[in-house]
Amino acid sequence: MIADGLRRLFRADAFVPTAAVFPSIDEAALARDLRLRDRARESAARDLPARDETTLDAAETAAVAAVEELRRKGLANYETNKDVYAKRLARLSSASMELRTVATQARGDFELETKDFRGQMTGGVRALREWNAALDGFRRRHRLDRPAYEDPPAVRTAAILLAAVLVETLLNGYLFAQRNELGLLGGALVALLVSLVNVGGSSLGGWFARFLRHRNLLLKLGGLLAFLLWMAFAVALNLGVAHFRDAVETLAGWSEAATRSLASFRETPLDLRSIESWLLMLVGLLVSLLAFIKLYLSGEPYPGYGRISRRFERALADYADHLTDALDSLERRRDELVESLRDANDTVRDNVGEAVDALYGHRMMRAQLAAFLAQCDLKANALLKLYRDENRAARTAPAPPRFDAPFAFPPHEDAPIDMGHREAAQAELREIGRVVDEAVAAIHEDYRQLKERYPEPSRLIGLDMGTLADPEPPARPHAPAAAQEAGPELHRALEVIEGSRRP
Repeated sequence: MIADGLRRLFRADAFVPTAAVFPSIDEAALARDLRLRDRARESAARDLPARDETTLDAAETAAVAAVEELRRKGLANYETNKDVYAKRLARLSSASMELRTVATQARGDFELETKDFRGQMTGGVRALREWNAALDGFRRRHRLDRPAYEDPPAVRTAAILLAAVLVETLLNGYLFAQRNELGLLGGALVALLVSLVNVGGSSLGGWFARFLRHRNLLLKLGGLLAFLLWMAFAVALNLGVAHFRDAVETLAGWSEAATRSLASFRETPLDLRSIESWLLMLVGLLVSLLAFIKLYLSGEPYPGYGRISRRFERALADYADHLTDALDSLERRRDELVESLRDANDTVRDNVGEAVDALYGHRMMRAQLAAFLAQCDLKANALLKLYRDENRAARTAPAPPRFDAPFAFPPHEDAPIDMGHREAAQAELREIGRVVDEAVAAIHEDYRQLKERYPEPSRLIGLDMGTLADPEPPARPHAPAAAQEAGPELHRALEVIEGSRRP
């Protein structure tokens, strides 16, 4: 995280401020710990201290030292609190430089992310625009004003053709079963082979016959040729199979029947001896017609239109998927960087603001210092009085005159703190906030510009979904021709985007 270095910087003093700057002084506890009453009576038994003694004896010195130890701790806490916050203010310049550095680094990191984004999207944008132009050009050249039809599932088409093969096999198997050494099974095998050839050839004829709809004259002639070839194939195959069945009824061997049926087909093609043979031919022609029509009308009838539309759909889907994934990743990275910058700014503000607040309340702490120092003198005198009064009461000789003199610790000189740091710190905090806000704004602006450069697929190919909802949307110069058609054509263009054309 960006703010980790700043946190380590402000943790360098290893000091946690506390409200308990000045310790409390419990004179009763100190008197018990020092055994002042007992020691006073012990000294009094020997009439100590002497009347002419001017210095404190051992018990008095211990009492003063105990209070002085607490006084020293209080002063040390006071100076530590004051110095730590002053150091944090002084450290603000380092924090400011580091925060400026991480702000610049965050902007640079996001720029690298945007470069990677552009690298990922360039190929998809180019492919989408090229396939959009190719599809639009195809529609203009062939004067197509409708979306391409969707191709039916291959499984469904295969199932229909397989069902036709099975039906023809079952019907013809019975008709071929006569005089076959294998009976119904043998007839079914022959019928299956015939049906496969019949359905396969008719399916190919139907697929190539679709070129009858093409605007290119040569391709249209090719479609016509495929149609005529299919008709000749269907009639010749099924009529020849019917002659073969006639021959099987009169001849014992199938090889001889095949030879005889070819001769009969050439000489008298329409001369069939039995109603079963005519029925066999009609069933074959119906199945052939079914397979032809299925492939002829299956999916997009205009040759090439469905293929280029599907390729455009794939380019569009790829672009949309890549755009969504890349923008999601970029948006997460943007939010992470912005959050890190905000976190770093808050870290500096919290630590320096705390120091500024401490400096602002320094007068209160100085007043507390004065009260604490006065209390130290008061507590020391209270301990001395307890000792001296007990000593006076137990001794026989007069007490030293100094027993009536008050005690006072040396005065403490408190250097005033420079309050000018407070104004400088606040000004620097405002500057840091401005730097962070500029970095955050720049990151958001880079993200916005990137989304403008790589828009939604509909805008990229020139079909703005917002304008399509208007009654008479203006034509866009860079839009495809299909998108510039007026009135209902625009709604057909929308259908192209969302429907079979799938831009």
